[in-house]
Amino acid sequence: MFRVGRSTRQVGLSGTALMAAMFLTAGSGWAQSSPSAPQDAEDTTLDEFVVTGTSIRGVPPTGSNLISVSRADIVTQGGANTPDLSASIPQLSSFNTAPQTSAGTGPGLGSFAPALRGLPATATLPLMNGRRLVGAGVQVTNPDYPLIPNLAMERIEVVADGASSIYGSDAVAGVVNFITRKRADGVELSASYGVADGYYAGNIGALFGKDWGTGSFVAAYQFSENDNITGGERDYRVLDYTPWGGVDARSTACAEPNVYPFPSYATPYAYQSATDTFGAAGTLNRCDTGAGADLFPASTIHAGFLSARQDLNERATVWGEVLYSDRHDDIQVAPQNVFVYMYCPGFTTNVNARCPAGGIHEFVYFNSGQLLGTDNFTNTNDKMVGNSSFGADFKLPRDLNLSVYGTVDWA
Repeated sequence: MFRVGRSTRQVGLSGTALMAAMFLTAGSGWAQSSPSAPQDAEDTTLDEFVVTGTSIRGVPPTGSNLISVSRADIVTQGGANTPDLSASIPQLSSFNTAPQTSAGTGPGLGSFAPALRGLPATATLPLMNGRRLVGAGVQVTNPDYPLIPNLAMERIEVVADGASSIYGSDAVAGVVNFITRKRADGVELSASYGVADGYYAGNIGALFGKDWGTGSFVAAYQFSENDNITGGERDYRVLDYTPWGGVDARSTACAEPNVYPFPSYATPYAYQSATDTFGAAGTLNRCDTGAGADLFPASTIHAGFLSARQDLNERATVWGEVLYSDRHDDIQVAPQNVFVYMYCPGFTTNVNARCPAGGIHEFVYFNSGQLLGTDNFTNTNDKMVGNSSFGADFKLPRDLNLSVYGTVDWA
């Protein structure tokens, strides 16, 4: 087995953002007090919360309804991380699938991000608590999923309409906002483990929180691991449909090569090494070169989240949050197919040359795994990503708000 490693080590400073409240609009949209209740009704206090897709308090986003996955849904579903939890949202391209990285500059080395309406992930903006994330793919063209521990997730909100007027051109397909828990009291633990035919997946997580009324602290950690599944391990992966009247979609680049001789280079001849002969014109060797490649790669994830907030007085609150994740993937991929041009015996001194009778020169098509003695390579993909934000919120006269915060992200 051959191993090819690639690791992202890029540092990005997303900038220090000083966000002042706009008059008549107020940042991310805060809940307003409910109308006065009758004297005998019980007083209700409503905490402030972020509303995705609008910059006006008390006004819902226009267009399609906001799609939300609540904390209760997260607990019921039991997903190990944000990609797994997002697989329950029909509007996302990863719906009802096992989310994995796109091809990018190599199998499994592209972005690992949500996408809407079948458009590339670069057209959907992922946020954490309404704030932007750092790009972490090999090409670093767009942010990945924030790998938040599931115990620290409060809800997921999706704006399925274009939101570029609010968030910019990278939200032309929509926005996915991952909102974390701000308050918890005590210790929470979670664990899950599952097995299938030649496959296992498991995760374990812990959360500690303390709420003292005027402030709170939340710390969470999660470890997740899963095995890989190769194409040869699943019998539903069929490439030859001829028994049902279909086509044979198996590869023609095999350990036993096919040759395309001069003058047309269009008529193939299947070479048989056991007899050192060629089949009749038009014959082809076919094989399944993807049997050793992954349908789903092996992955190990460590994720940690810290959040703290404190009210300085009735009108000022300071807060901070840090998310760090370390993800390692092993992706088995098929060896490359190779075209080789060569002259035939009588026109070359190469004693290994083989051609159909009467050939002068030819193209030889085969899979390089025959030369390397393996049916797969292993690409390694390592991503260490950090997202942090620190700031202060102020309540101003005339029902206005001021938020001042900075973000430092790295990957």
